[in-house]
Amino acid sequence: MQLFDAIPPRLFSPLSSQKRDIYSAALFTLGELFDNQLVISRDEVESALQYALSDVLESADFSDEEGGEEARQLSGKVQLVLRRLKETGWIEYESSKDSFVENLSLPFHTVAIVKTLKDLCVERKSEYNRNVYTVYAALKESRNNPDYRLSALNEAYEKAESFMTSLKVLFNNIKGFYQRIGQLDDVNSLLKDHFDFYVSEVSKKVIEPLRTIDSVPRFKNRIIDMLDELERDEDIFSSLVQKTVVTRESPDEEAAEADIRYKIHQTVSIFSTVEATIEEIYAKNTAYIQSSIERMRYLMASDKGAKGNIDAILKRASMDESFAARLPQELGLVRTMLLDQSSLFDRINRRSRDEGRREAVRRYSVDGQLEEGFFDDIRKQFGAKRIDDFILSRMDGDELEGADIALASIDDFMLFILATVRSSEDDCPFSCAFAPGEDRRGRMVLPQCTFRRR
Repeated sequence: MQLFDAIPPRLFSPLSSQKRDIYSAALFTLGELFDNQLVISRDEVESALQYALSDVLESADFSDEEGGEEARQLSGKVQLVLRRLKETGWIEYESSKDSFVENLSLPFHTVAIVKTLKDLCVERKSEYNRNVYTVYAALKESRNNPDYRLSALNEAYEKAESFMTSLKVLFNNIKGFYQRIGQLDDVNSLLKDHFDFYVSEVSKKVIEPLRTIDSVPRFKNRIIDMLDELERDEDIFSSLVQKTVVTRESPDEEAAEADIRYKIHQTVSIFSTVEATIEEIYAKNTAYIQSSIERMRYLMASDKGAKGNIDAILKRASMDESFAARLPQELGLVRTMLLDQSSLFDRINRRSRDEGRREAVRRYSVDGQLEEGFFDDIRKQFGAKRIDDFILSRMDGDELEGADIALASIDDFMLFILATVRSSEDDCPFSCAFAPGEDRRGRMVLPQCTFRRR
């Protein structure tokens, strides 16, 4: 079956129109009604839409749509929205058996598509290790309750597929953080993006638990053994085939047998390779952290002299009008002009200029050794050894409080920040544990943290 054999051909036209925000909000409201009520009357639908969309509908102009000239009141606009959704196949109406009341009916494709669209708008945390335990618990319980073996197999297959899909999405989403590294051109923004989002929301909550929480290595072999048992034991396998046919999940025994074997083999394959996938994710995470450190080193090693400061001031003034307006007063800038006896009568001599002779743009190539030497100098200035020495030389025992580290220069400040980032690397000789609060020292703001020797 083709896609548009299963859904109406004009289904997506409201979502591609100028009022797509109104139609999408209306669909989300209808989806919430569907989740909370079994039977929804037309009056309840109109009341809910008037309440939820009153702000956007009051200012909306439907004169460009058929019948929109008459829809000036809120109730008329709601009815116009519902009519458009019905014409394009999003909603249907059915009459109640014992009255003339019309009730809303959402087709299957509407429920599925609205749920998918809502999931895209709401940030949801994928379940990782919980999926593994759910598969183990379902298969183990089915040993004591043979009637649930087919349900346990289906649950194991679906959860395994969902688990692997979540890991693949996580692996590919790290690429987006690589792209943001190049787009951020100041250290503060890079530190905020790295610590406030990536480290706290992705690395600590998602990636590290995949390795440290032992759901996969603990349950993997047991899951594979229980799945193999379903296929090896002829009585168990035969009962699964018979139940699949009885429940009409498959048309005949041959198709049922092929379906069951596929689900068993696919689930076993996923759990056999999942640890390698997790290692790939961890390697990509480590590469991202190293790239963040390299970018920080590059930004910190940029020009900090008078010329660099002036460039930074002028760059911000070009983007922030209020900042540019304060510059003369804050810096004491004065405009100087010369006035003499001919100033009032000196006219500008205007001269026309011809285009001149055009010249081809010259292309220059940078020597590879020179370029590599430039980056080597940057790495040496704040290299891993210097960062490690900065922390270890100040550590009397096995711990060092960040508040006890004296910062005598801007280089010490940079080494402190880079040390918190480097602590996430595998070859780092120390770890860093963060605590709530901030450590303010003049104009410098540092995180509350403790360094521990590994």
